[in-house]
Amino acid sequence: MMEYKQVVGDRRTIRFFDPNIQVEPEKIQVMLEAANRSSRAVNADFVKAVVCYRDEISDEDREQLKTPTTTVALDLAPVAIFWYGDPTFAEGAQDRLKQLVDLGALAVTHGWSHAYVDDVAYKQTVAPMAEDKMASMWAISVESGLAIDQALLAGVDEGLGVGLHSCNFAAAKEVLKVPDHWVGMWVMLVGYPAEDPKAGGQRPRRPL
Repeated sequence: MMEYKQVVGDRRTIRFFDPNIQVEPEKIQVMLEAANRSSRAVNADFVKAVVCYRDEISDEDREQLKTPTTTVALDLAPVAIFWYGDPTFAEGAQDRLKQLVDLGALAVTHGWSHAYVDDVAYKQTVAPMAEDKMASMWAISVESGLAIDQALLAGVDEGLGVGLHSCNFAAAKEVLKVPDHWVGMWVMLVGYPAEDPKAGGQRPRRPL
């Protein structure tokens, strides 16, 4: 286990994986749990994950998943986690918010009540956002990104090599049989680095 700042500093986009070393299922579970504990608006399930093991995907299907920038790495990584955003995040929002009111997480001192959830939070904020395609996609992208990043850093903390890549999500839909309404975000390749995980060095960053 690393200190948080070390995890952030050591993270690299790994492209060279040892194809012969399998990733322990419990480490993948740690990554998924980290994603599931991320900050999320209206306590909604914005993000979905499909874990695929390379050896369980046919060579033909794997070729279809590739893009011009995601090629050899997809062949090398023992695990690929396909991340999706779910546009149905607003469904059940009122019940979830009321549950948070009952638990005290949304405090009455801040104006929260069941009536406030119905008349203000949901009617004036959540519902309009869900109905506006651009606002909805913004929320899905931001909230999914938070979860994906926590999984990414959890993988580093577990001693794994990780990296986010594009993929052919049209092909992924056919291969993975995911619901039509899910929106493809990233594929996260996971495995043990075939070289020192710091070998690539940090990419240059401009000041914020």
